[in-house]
Amino acid sequence: MNSNHIFPHQSRSVHSQHGFALVIALSLMAFVLLLLLSITTLVQVETASAEIGKTRLIAQQNALTGALTALAELQQHCGVDQRSTASAGIKDTVSSTPDIDGVLHPQWMGVWSYDEVTQTKQLETWLISGNQGKTRTTLLDPVSPLAQPGVRFPASPFANSANAADYVEAPIVYMDADESDGFAYWVSGQQEKADVGIALPTVDPLPASIEGAEVLGGQYSLAALGFDNLDPSDPDLAKVSGLSQLSLINGVDTTQLEASAAALGAGNFGLLTNARDGGLRTDLTSKLETVVDGDTDAWVDFTAYGLPVDNYTTASPTWGKLKAFYDLKDDMLADGELTPTPGTAQTPGISPTIAMFSFGIAIGTQAADLQGVHQGVERRVEALFQPMVVLHNPYNVPLAAHDYML
Repeated sequence: MNSNHIFPHQSRSVHSQHGFALVIALSLMAFVLLLLLSITTLVQVETASAEIGKTRLIAQQNALTGALTALAELQQHCGVDQRSTASAGIKDTVSSTPDIDGVLHPQWMGVWSYDEVTQTKQLETWLISGNQGKTRTTLLDPVSPLAQPGVRFPASPFANSANAADYVEAPIVYMDADESDGFAYWVSGQQEKADVGIALPTVDPLPASIEGAEVLGGQYSLAALGFDNLDPSDPDLAKVSGLSQLSLINGVDTTQLEASAAALGAGNFGLLTNARDGGLRTDLTSKLETVVDGDTDAWVDFTAYGLPVDNYTTASPTWGKLKAFYDLKDDMLADGELTPTPGTAQTPGISPTIAMFSFGIAIGTQAADLQGVHQGVERRVEALFQPMVVLHNPYNVPLAAHDYML
């Protein structure tokens, strides 16, 4: 019997199974291809990510190298007490105008040393990248343009990209031959900027107080810079820790702040060092507490500053005379006022100053009854002299009433 005629469907089943295997094979090949594409894409993404991470790490290390180099330069040139710093703006060629003329990089900070032999100041360096390791004669000059384009640093948080004066240009120091990696830095002197974190007291301070010293010393600057709408006694001023917060204070004009932000600072800190002899400066108050009465030593030795000793040089007061003036505080605290007294060789005189002096003269005639051989009435010429003196109290405490003789 022919089975093909009995079960004709078996042949078709075998052929259909062979087609299913082909579909499975093609599906597996597509899956493998998709897997290869996924792995290739993953490898490319990871390679690009690793390259970006490497570039970022190199950039971070370059920035760290620049920061450490700037710190090393700062410690090397400013670590010694006999150092003074100032911005390149002091090289202004036209001091009568508010703009800085003749200086392309006025915000570079320079360091000067004091030479005790010649008693002169000498420029050590400008704290800008590219000057490390250079001598005084090979330093970059803030008056001249850079040989190659450098990095622009904003001088303040309110720097305007359209205004070149709001930025400080620093040369790039390359770390490889192909000039692909490098760093740049700029050291700014905050001690030269006006401190805005001072709120004036609501009452006029005494000059002897800390607030009075800040005001009289010109440390408070917003009012002097023209911020007329600002309340100078706003207590929020003392809370300012950065210039970016200054725009939150009522009365601060943002446009004016952008124009003067480079000259402002949110806090000035420093040490009172002796730039000539080294070490810290002596506190005058504590020094006068230990001075002996009648000490004849000069307060300042002018010869150490190169001043000649002759009859035309103003002599320095002695420590004893300064001590006597300092001790007047005890009389003031006891009596509430100072008593005018003449000065001696070791004690200062306490007296008002003459603010104005005038001398008036008037001439007239007056009838006079003559007796004797010249009996009768005649006119007599008389002269009237009237001096006027206006005294001024130069002290910050009252002066007791006193009789003065001309």
